[in-house]
Amino acid sequence: ATTEIYTLSLHDALPILSTFKPRLIKNSQETSSNGDGAGTEGTPSSPVRIRLRAAGEEIPPRQEGQVYDGRFRLQTCLERRGGVEKWLALQEPMVRRVLLEVLTQSGERADSFLMDASALAATRHENLAAVYDLGRAEDGSVWRSSEVMHGFVLREVLNQGPMARTRLRALVRDVADGVAELHNSGVVHGNLSAEAVLLEQDVDDDELARVTAYGTHGGHNPSLRTPENELGTMAADVYALGLLFHQAATGKRPVGGKVDPSRSEEHTSELQSQKTSR
Repeated sequence: ATTEIYTLSLHDALPILSTFKPRLIKNSQETSSNGDGAGTEGTPSSPVRIRLRAAGEEIPPRQEGQVYDGRFRLQTCLERRGGVEKWLALQEPMVRRVLLEVLTQSGERADSFLMDASALAATRHENLAAVYDLGRAEDGSVWRSSEVMHGFVLREVLNQGPMARTRLRALVRDVADGVAELHNSGVVHGNLSAEAVLLEQDVDDDELARVTAYGTHGGHNPSLRTPENELGTMAADVYALGLLFHQAATGKRPVGGKVDPSRSEEHTSELQSQKTSR
Protein backbone atom coordinates (compact mmCIF):
# COMPACT_ATOMS: atom_id res chain seq x y z
CA ALA A 1 0.00 0.00 0.00
CA THR A 2 1.14 3.55 -0.70
CA THR A 3 2.21 5.57 2.34
CA GLU A 4 1.11 9.19 2.38
CA ILE A 5 3.15 11.73 4.36
CA TYR A 6 1.43 14.82 5.77
CA THR A 7 3.54 17.67 7.15
CA LEU A 8 1.60 19.39 9.91
CA SER A 9 2.41 21.74 12.75
CA LEU A 10 1.72 20.47 16.24
CA HIS A 11 -1.06 23.08 16.46
CA ASP A 12 -2.72 21.63 13.35
CA ALA A 13 -2.12 17.98 14.22
CA LEU A 14 -3.47 17.75 17.76
CA PRO A 15 -7.19 17.82 16.82
CA ILE A 16 -6.49 15.29 14.05
CA LEU A 17 -4.64 12.92 16.39
CA SER A 18 -7.48 13.11 18.91
CA THR A 19 -9.90 11.80 16.26
CA PHE A 20 -7.51 9.08 15.04
CA LYS A 21 -6.81 7.56 18.47
CA PRO A 22 -10.13 5.74 19.10
CA ARG A 23 -10.29 4.63 15.47
CA LEU A 24 -6.81 3.09 15.60
CA ILE A 25 -7.60 1.31 18.87
CA LYS A 26 -10.81 -0.11 17.37
CA ASN A 27 -9.00 -1.32 14.24
CA SER A 28 -6.26 -2.91 16.33
CA GLN A 29 -8.81 -4.89 18.33
CA GLU A 30 -10.58 -6.02 15.16
CA THR A 31 -7.29 -7.18 13.63
CA SER A 32 -6.24 -9.19 16.69
CA SER A 33 -9.66 -10.83 16.96
CA ASN A 34 -9.42 -12.00 13.37
CA GLY A 35 -6.68 -14.38 14.34
CA ASP A 36 -4.85 -14.59 11.03
CA GLY A 37 -3.47 -11.06 11.19
CA ALA A 38 -5.18 -10.13 7.96
CA GLY A 39 -7.44 -7.63 9.64
CA THR A 40 -11.07 -6.88 9.03
CA GLU A 41 -12.92 -4.54 6.74
CA GLY A 42 -12.37 -1.59 9.13
CA THR A 43 -8.55 -1.91 9.09
CA PRO A 44 -6.88 0.92 7.13
CA SER A 45 -5.26 -0.36 3.91
CA SER A 46 -2.97 2.70 3.60
CA PRO A 47 -1.06 3.65 6.75
CA VAL A 48 -0.72 7.40 7.31
CA ARG A 49 2.41 8.98 8.77
CA ILE A 50 2.17 12.49 10.21
CA ARG A 51 5.36 14.50 10.58
CA LEU A 52 4.99 17.12 13.33
CA ARG A 53 6.71 20.48 13.61
CA ALA A 54 6.77 22.77 16.60
CA ALA A 55 4.53 25.85 16.26
CA GLY A 56 6.49 28.79 14.85
CA GLU A 57 9.29 26.56 13.51
CA GLU A 58 10.92 28.05 10.40
CA ILE A 59 10.82 26.04 7.17
CA PRO A 60 13.94 26.07 4.92
CA PRO A 61 13.76 28.83 2.26
CA ARG A 62 12.71 28.11 -1.31
CA GLN A 63 15.18 28.48 -4.18
CA GLU A 64 14.98 30.12 -7.62
CA GLY A 65 13.95 27.63 -10.30
CA GLN A 66 12.26 25.33 -7.79
CA VAL A 67 8.75 24.04 -8.52
CA TYR A 68 6.85 24.88 -5.35
CA ASP A 69 3.86 22.78 -4.28
CA GLY A 70 3.84 21.05 -7.65
CA ARG A 71 2.47 24.07 -9.52
CA PHE A 72 4.56 27.25 -9.12
CA ARG A 73 7.94 27.60 -10.82
CA LEU A 74 9.78 30.21 -8.75
CA GLN A 75 11.44 32.89 -10.88
CA THR A 76 12.51 35.91 -8.80
CA CYS A 77 12.51 36.40 -5.04
CA LEU A 78 11.29 39.94 -4.35
CA GLU A 79 11.55 39.92 -0.57
CA ARG A 80 12.21 37.78 2.50
CA ARG A 81 10.98 39.50 5.66
CA GLY A 82 9.14 38.61 8.84
CA GLY A 83 8.69 34.96 7.92
CA VAL A 84 7.14 35.82 4.52
CA GLU A 85 8.71 35.21 1.12
CA LYS A 86 7.43 37.06 -1.97
CA TRP A 87 8.13 35.56 -5.37
CA LEU A 88 7.38 36.21 -9.00
CA ALA A 89 6.34 32.77 -10.18
CA LEU A 90 4.92 30.97 -13.18
CA GLN A 91 1.84 28.92 -12.38
CA GLU A 92 1.75 25.66 -14.29
CA PRO A 93 0.18 24.23 -16.38
CA MET A 94 -1.82 27.37 -17.21
CA VAL A 95 1.40 29.40 -17.66
CA ARG A 96 0.11 32.33 -15.63
CA ARG A 97 2.53 34.77 -13.99
CA VAL A 98 1.61 35.40 -10.35
CA LEU A 99 2.85 37.05 -7.21
CA LEU A 100 3.35 34.20 -4.75
CA GLU A 101 3.49 34.94 -1.01
CA VAL A 102 4.73 32.09 1.19
CA LEU A 103 4.47 32.09 4.98
CA THR A 104 7.24 29.90 6.35
CA GLN A 105 5.92 29.57 9.91
CA SER A 106 3.29 27.27 11.36
CA GLY A 107 0.69 27.47 14.11
CA GLU A 108 -1.89 30.20 14.65
CA ARG A 109 -0.09 32.61 12.34
CA ALA A 110 -0.46 30.17 9.44
CA ASP A 111 -4.15 29.62 10.27
CA SER A 112 -4.74 33.38 10.28
CA PHE A 113 -2.85 33.76 6.98
CA LEU A 114 -5.06 31.15 5.30
CA MET A 115 -8.23 32.64 6.79
CA ASP A 116 -7.38 36.07 5.38
CA ALA A 117 -6.39 34.58 2.01
CA SER A 118 -9.67 32.66 1.82
CA ALA A 119 -11.68 35.84 2.46
CA LEU A 120 -9.62 37.78 -0.09
CA ALA A 121 -9.93 35.09 -2.78
CA ALA A 122 -13.72 35.56 -2.61
CA THR A 123 -13.35 39.35 -2.93
CA ARG A 124 -13.03 41.24 -6.20
CA HIS A 125 -12.61 45.03 -6.12
CA GLU A 126 -10.98 47.34 -8.63
CA ASN A 127 -8.91 49.02 -5.91
CA LEU A 128 -7.46 45.76 -4.55
CA ALA A 129 -4.93 43.35 -6.01
CA ALA A 130 -6.85 40.18 -6.87
CA VAL A 131 -6.03 37.03 -4.86
CA TYR A 132 -6.34 33.91 -7.03
CA ASP A 133 -5.72 30.91 -4.81
CA LEU A 134 -4.29 29.65 -1.49
CA GLY A 135 -3.08 26.43 0.03
CA ARG A 136 -0.70 24.47 2.23
CA ALA A 137 2.40 22.93 0.62
CA GLU A 138 3.96 19.56 1.38
CA ASP A 139 6.74 21.19 3.44
CA GLY A 140 4.15 22.71 5.78
CA SER A 141 4.37 26.28 4.50
CA VAL A 142 1.20 28.11 3.47
CA TRP A 143 0.80 30.33 0.43
CA ARG A 144 -1.44 32.61 -1.56
CA SER A 145 -1.14 33.66 -5.20
CA SER A 146 -2.31 37.00 -6.58
CA GLU A 147 -2.14 39.04 -9.75
CA VAL A 148 1.05 40.75 -10.88
CA MET A 149 0.35 44.47 -11.24
CA HIS A 150 2.19 47.08 -13.27
CA GLY A 151 2.46 50.76 -12.44
CA PHE A 152 4.15 53.26 -10.15
CA VAL A 153 4.51 52.80 -6.41
CA LEU A 154 2.91 55.79 -4.66
CA ARG A 155 6.14 56.42 -2.74
CA GLU A 156 7.87 57.37 -6.01
CA VAL A 157 5.20 60.02 -6.65
CA LEU A 158 5.24 61.45 -3.11
CA ASN A 159 9.02 61.77 -3.17
CA GLN A 160 8.47 64.48 -5.79
CA GLY A 161 6.25 66.56 -3.47
CA PRO A 162 2.52 67.11 -2.75
CA MET A 163 -0.06 65.77 -5.18
CA ALA A 164 -2.31 68.11 -7.18
CA ARG A 165 -5.79 68.53 -5.71
CA THR A 166 -7.65 66.60 -8.43
CA ARG A 167 -5.17 63.73 -8.29
CA LEU A 168 -5.32 63.73 -4.49
CA ARG A 169 -9.12 63.44 -4.46
CA ALA A 170 -8.93 60.39 -6.74
CA LEU A 171 -6.25 58.83 -4.53
CA VAL A 172 -8.29 59.32 -1.35
CA ARG A 173 -11.40 57.82 -2.98
CA ASP A 174 -9.59 54.80 -4.42
CA VAL A 175 -7.50 53.87 -1.39
CA ALA A 176 -10.35 54.42 1.09
CA ASP A 177 -12.66 52.25 -1.06
CA GLY A 178 -10.06 49.48 -1.20
CA VAL A 179 -9.42 49.50 2.55
CA ALA A 180 -13.17 49.58 3.25
CA GLU A 181 -13.56 46.43 1.13
CA LEU A 182 -10.76 44.75 3.08
CA HIS A 183 -12.47 45.57 6.36
CA ASN A 184 -15.84 44.39 5.04
CA SER A 185 -14.12 41.05 4.34
CA GLY A 186 -12.77 40.96 7.90
CA VAL A 187 -9.16 41.56 6.84
CA VAL A 188 -6.75 44.05 8.43
CA HIS A 189 -4.11 45.53 6.14
CA GLY A 190 -1.57 46.17 8.91
CA ASN A 191 1.09 47.91 6.80
CA LEU A 192 -0.76 50.64 4.95
CA SER A 193 1.76 53.12 3.57
CA ALA A 194 2.87 54.72 0.31
CA GLU A 195 4.80 51.52 -0.48
CA ALA A 196 1.55 49.51 -0.39
CA VAL A 197 -0.30 51.59 -3.02
CA LEU A 198 0.24 51.16 -6.74
CA LEU A 199 -0.87 53.68 -9.39
CA GLU A 200 -2.04 52.13 -12.68
CA GLN A 201 -3.84 53.29 -15.80
CA ASP A 202 -7.39 51.98 -16.19
CA VAL A 203 -9.14 51.21 -19.51
CA ASP A 204 -10.00 54.89 -19.96
CA ASP A 205 -6.37 55.92 -19.31
CA ASP A 206 -7.37 57.45 -15.98
CA GLU A 207 -5.14 56.89 -12.98
CA LEU A 208 -6.33 54.14 -10.62
CA ALA A 209 -4.88 53.58 -7.15
CA ARG A 210 -4.81 49.96 -5.97
CA VAL A 211 -3.95 48.66 -2.52
CA THR A 212 -1.44 45.81 -2.27
CA ALA A 213 0.57 43.90 0.37
CA TYR A 214 -2.34 43.37 2.72
CA GLY A 215 -2.95 40.70 5.33
CA THR A 216 0.43 39.02 4.78
CA HIS A 217 1.15 38.73 8.50
CA GLY A 218 4.72 39.71 7.82
CA GLY A 219 4.90 41.98 10.84
CA HIS A 220 3.45 45.44 11.32
CA ASN A 221 5.19 48.79 10.85
CA PRO A 222 5.70 50.34 14.33
CA SER A 223 5.39 53.84 12.84
CA LEU A 224 1.69 53.10 12.17
CA ARG A 225 0.87 52.61 15.85
CA THR A 226 -2.06 54.83 16.85
CA PRO A 227 -1.90 57.34 19.74
CA GLU A 228 -4.09 54.84 21.63
CA ASN A 229 -1.24 52.29 21.14
CA GLU A 230 -3.15 50.13 18.64
CA LEU A 231 -1.21 48.26 15.98
CA GLY A 232 -2.45 45.73 13.43
CA THR A 233 -6.14 46.59 13.88
CA MET A 234 -8.80 48.16 11.67
CA ALA A 235 -8.52 51.33 13.77
CA ALA A 236 -4.79 51.39 13.06
CA ASP A 237 -5.56 51.04 9.33
CA VAL A 238 -7.80 54.13 9.50
CA TYR A 239 -5.08 56.02 11.36
CA ALA A 240 -2.55 54.96 8.69
CA LEU A 241 -4.93 56.29 6.02
CA GLY A 242 -4.83 59.68 7.72
CA LEU A 243 -1.03 59.66 7.82
CA LEU A 244 -0.87 58.67 4.16
CA PHE A 245 -3.36 61.29 2.95
CA HIS A 246 -1.65 64.01 5.03
CA GLN A 247 1.65 63.27 3.34
CA ALA A 248 0.03 63.13 -0.11
CA ALA A 249 -1.55 66.56 0.46
CA THR A 250 1.41 68.34 2.08
CA GLY A 251 4.48 66.39 1.00
CA LYS A 252 5.43 65.95 4.67
CA ARG A 253 4.86 63.32 7.32
CA PRO A 254 2.65 64.58 10.16
CA VAL A 255 4.10 65.45 13.58
CA GLY A 256 7.58 66.07 12.26
CA GLY A 257 8.28 62.69 10.67
CA LYS A 258 8.02 59.00 11.38
CA VAL A 259 6.26 58.12 14.61
CA ASP A 260 8.39 56.32 17.19
CA PRO A 261 6.22 53.86 19.15
CA SER A 262 8.15 54.71 22.32
CA ARG A 263 6.87 58.29 21.94
CA SER A 264 3.18 57.39 21.79
CA GLU A 265 2.26 59.67 24.73
CA GLU A 266 4.35 62.53 23.33
CA HIS A 267 2.80 61.93 19.90
CA THR A 268 -0.70 62.18 21.39
CA SER A 269 0.11 65.46 23.16
CA GLU A 270 1.59 66.90 19.94
CA LEU A 271 -1.59 66.03 18.04
CA GLN A 272 -3.70 67.66 20.76
CA SER A 273 -1.51 70.77 20.67
CA GLN A 274 -1.98 71.02 16.92
CA LYS A 275 -5.77 70.83 17.33
CA THR A 276 -5.73 73.53 20.05
CA SER A 277 -3.61 75.92 17.99
CA ARG A 278 -6.00 75.81 15.02
